[in-house]
Amino acid sequence: MRRRRLARLAASGGGDPSGTTSGGSGGGTPKATTAAAAAATPGSSSPSAGEKRRLETTTTTTTTSTPGVPTTSSSNSRTDTPAARKASSSSAAAASSTSAQVDKMLRRCLRVTIGASTPSLVGLSEAEVGAATLSSGTVGAALGARARRTPNENALEAISEAHARLASEGRNARSRGDAFATEELFKSCEAAVRVAARCLEAPGSLGPSSEGSREALAAALDDAKQPMKPEFLKATLRAVGDAELPGVVSAVVDHVTTKLKGNDAATAAAACQALARVVSYAGKQRGGAAVASHATFAPPRLDAQPEAPRPPPNLYGGLGGLFEAMAQAAAASSGHALERTTALGLAMRAGAVLQDGAAAEDISRLLQRPVRGALEGKMRQLAQGVTGVRDALDALCSGLVKNSPESRDATLRWFAALLARSADAEATVRDNRKLPSVTARLNACAVLLRLCRPIVGDSDREANVQPDLAFLTESDLGVAAFPSDLTKIFSRDQQQQQPMDEDAPPPADSDDEMYDDDDDEDGPELRAALAMSVAPPRKEFHFVTTLFFLTARAMRLGLVAELQRHGEQQDTLGHHVRRLGMEDPRVQMSAAKGLALEVQLLQAELLEDALRFSGLACRWLLRLSDEDLKNAPEHVLEDVVALPALVARFKPDILRATPPLADLLRLIAKCLSSRDSLVHSPHLRDKLAQALHECFLPQSARGDVFARPRGGLFRPLLSSDDSPLPDADANVALLLDDKTPHIHRALAPAILWLFGDAEHLGFYDVTPARLRVAALVRQLWTSPAHRAAFRAISEDRAAFVTFANGLLNETNRLVAQAMEKLPIVRDHQVRTGVLAVPDNNPDLAQLRADYLGADQARREELDERFADAERYLANDLKLCTETLGLVELLTSDDSVSRAFGLPELRPRLAGMLLSVMRAFTGRRSLDIKIENPEKYGFDPRDILTRVGRVAVHFARQRDDETNDGDDTFSAALARSGYFDQNLLPKTTATLRRIQTLDKPALETLDALAADANSAYARVEVDAELEDAAPDHYRDPITASLMTDPVKLPSGHILDAPTIKQHLLNEKTDPFSRLPLDDSDLLPLPDLKAEIRAWVDEERRRRRRCDKTHDDAHNLA
Repeated sequence: MRRRRLARLAASGGGDPSGTTSGGSGGGTPKATTAAAAAATPGSSSPSAGEKRRLETTTTTTTTSTPGVPTTSSSNSRTDTPAARKASSSSAAAASSTSAQVDKMLRRCLRVTIGASTPSLVGLSEAEVGAATLSSGTVGAALGARARRTPNENALEAISEAHARLASEGRNARSRGDAFATEELFKSCEAAVRVAARCLEAPGSLGPSSEGSREALAAALDDAKQPMKPEFLKATLRAVGDAELPGVVSAVVDHVTTKLKGNDAATAAAACQALARVVSYAGKQRGGAAVASHATFAPPRLDAQPEAPRPPPNLYGGLGGLFEAMAQAAAASSGHALERTTALGLAMRAGAVLQDGAAAEDISRLLQRPVRGALEGKMRQLAQGVTGVRDALDALCSGLVKNSPESRDATLRWFAALLARSADAEATVRDNRKLPSVTARLNACAVLLRLCRPIVGDSDREANVQPDLAFLTESDLGVAAFPSDLTKIFSRDQQQQQPMDEDAPPPADSDDEMYDDDDDEDGPELRAALAMSVAPPRKEFHFVTTLFFLTARAMRLGLVAELQRHGEQQDTLGHHVRRLGMEDPRVQMSAAKGLALEVQLLQAELLEDALRFSGLACRWLLRLSDEDLKNAPEHVLEDVVALPALVARFKPDILRATPPLADLLRLIAKCLSSRDSLVHSPHLRDKLAQALHECFLPQSARGDVFARPRGGLFRPLLSSDDSPLPDADANVALLLDDKTPHIHRALAPAILWLFGDAEHLGFYDVTPARLRVAALVRQLWTSPAHRAAFRAISEDRAAFVTFANGLLNETNRLVAQAMEKLPIVRDHQVRTGVLAVPDNNPDLAQLRADYLGADQARREELDERFADAERYLANDLKLCTETLGLVELLTSDDSVSRAFGLPELRPRLAGMLLSVMRAFTGRRSLDIKIENPEKYGFDPRDILTRVGRVAVHFARQRDDETNDGDDTFSAALARSGYFDQNLLPKTTATLRRIQTLDKPALETLDALAADANSAYARVEVDAELEDAAPDHYRDPITASLMTDPVKLPSGHILDAPTIKQHLLNEKTDPFSRLPLDDSDLLPLPDLKAEIRAWVDEERRRRRRCDKTHDDAHNLA
């Protein structure tokens, strides 16, 4: 048992093998000698509390019995018998012999001798040591005397070396089975630790050699190659008194902050590790509190908000003070000041690859002169530096959070202060001089995500995240990190947000002069940065709740914001690459900066942690009540859906290796199934659809119209492998899983509704949004469960009308754009001789002649116009084909086809079909014949065939239509402005000639053409009625005769189909521009009956007139 205890003590580098922590004497050393040795240790006239404790401990007599060593306590003496006296005499001789051996060992370990000095040993007097021989009780005095005798040495380093030799001798003695020597040597280690602690508590107490003890400690903690062993440093720091520890740690923090200003990755990692060692070595509840108490570590808590600066009584004499106060207030709200004046700030900004101009220049040179493997090697080198810094930051912050309540509170407050000063990071236009650097925000996000690792996936710990929004308003950290004017998930009027909380930090503002590293550290910048703390705490929240909310905000202001910005910059760079080429130096430098940023932004570990945390955020959002979900910050929902899509774009292999995103799919289904009652912003709803498209569709189903290079723009620069990256098969299967019918019922109608909802997006966002929805519909249509849900969509009339309106709008727009650009391409082909000029077309011949006779400037103008048209034509034609394909797919189902035949949609559908037929078979069809149509994806046969199939789907509904001829699909065709009596027969003839439809389909189209021509005769009569109708019977917008008049809140009366069509595109009153919804329309049944009666009477009157005219004609 005793040997096992000695082994444990030796493994820790020392300790008392007797199980006590006292420094008592051993080997029969008298009590007075021990006390004298302790008293001989030099010190100040007023010893510290820790020193008093050690002096008392040192003078305590050890009573532990050691085999072969007599104890000093009379209570433990044996019976005075001859046998006992003989045994005692023998034991005393053995002890005397062992003490002499220990004395030699200690002199060798301490490098001292009692008497004259030798070349290798420092000579000490018996008075200095307190005894003629060395023992564990006199080691402390000997070390103190040696330190005074060697002023050119560093006392702490010398003691560390002596401690290492003592520990080594102790282990050797233990291996020999010499229990007495083992005990003495390990007690001597403890004595050395106490002397070292004294050096740190009171530098200079052992003479000049001990004055730099704290600096030596800082250097040893910062450099793992220093001779001071970790066990010695740990024991020494734990021996320092509680009152003196902050002063000792302060020197380490000062040393670290000085080194961190160099912003070198390797140096920064070592500095952070040094602080982490201090926190760990100093002990639980001590180390973290001591580090956090440093003035530059974290912003202190203020009891009250500082008052605003006031003009001094003597205005002219006190302007300097006023300006200084203003400068302090500005610097306090600056992200740069936070970085440069706090220890954590300096640590977080360290290893800034993007700001390192040398790194970007190195990459640029490698791009100019590519060397196989050189660029990859450079990127790996930079990535290793970033990983080292983040590992060190994680060790530091994890230690601070776990060590003590004080350090945890200070650390979380620093993160809240950083987030408060990063609020503009997500702005489109931002002032980077006022924001914390990209590196600081990304590193802070990485650290917080790592702190969340033990929580994510543990259901019990996740349950500690409070499922409400109280943290945002009742926690001082929440108020600081989450401004009160953040957009909510459901907010009709973003301008009517609550004003910013008065306790929140002021907005960032600063001047460049405040960021000079050469400024005095005690200047206004430092004082202002230290005054930036948030308000006193209002309510304490569980640590897991606090960590969750801070991490969610850091995700938005760090990783997600920079990923989105990086994607935009890649798109811009891609444009420059196509225009200027990769050889252009400006393009190379932009690419180098992008690659440098990717080192920090696309770190695999960071993205994996972020995806796991997004899963936690999804589960938290699903736990919220509907009311809390509406009032939650919009960016929380946006981030959890945007991040997987961004990862799928830049690092699809990471998304593939991540567990299936089942929680994300559930959240999307919940939000979209409620239409716009939960998520108000159409842009956010589009991002929900984008997440479905990017994460749950296979590459083959996404389409290539707006495809970007998977893995980022720089993948070809870093790898010669251009094979397509694999899909996340688990997520693809998840979308089509038959075991989730509730998701099928929610997603199918919601996705169709999104197609029309895209009308509310920006002009350039509508087409890609609808393209994504079309791809989703085609993918879901392959699942029987989803197809059944699509059939049920006809029951939700409002949602289906919204979808179909968007689909028809998009088709009409794409056809119009294609018809606008095709003649431009055709004309330029004629000009340049690519397309032969027909003999009977003098206009085209003149185009050729004009081009040949034009000057260089005119030719360049025409060439540029052609290039623009050519670039967009291929896109428009492919989109047009895909959109028509979606209409064809949906209308092939009878249930969905009947839904397209609703009165609100029938005229729009008829107009869309006729417009395409007219474009491809009418008089203008000759204008769109171009050379090499396959180059642009132009296949008029395919487009016309798709339109023919859609027309057949609706023509077959004639038997199900009502007897009222005004409500048939053929009547809708006849009423369209695109209708021509020869258009349908000509289209049918063309389809019969190209043989792309079967005979029954062509016969159906013939019948439809006959019905439409019959209905057209009735339409002509109604057109005459409209001309004769009173003004109050006609729609003020279309001037057509109203059939279902309704009254608007503004007092205007319109036809119901007219205003409903307007509301599908814009939810406003067309006259007052005030918000308007279908529910605001007031039907006017009396006016409707009046108009209907007038029409009937007018028709009867006209029939009578026609009959009278015919009779008169017959009589004549």
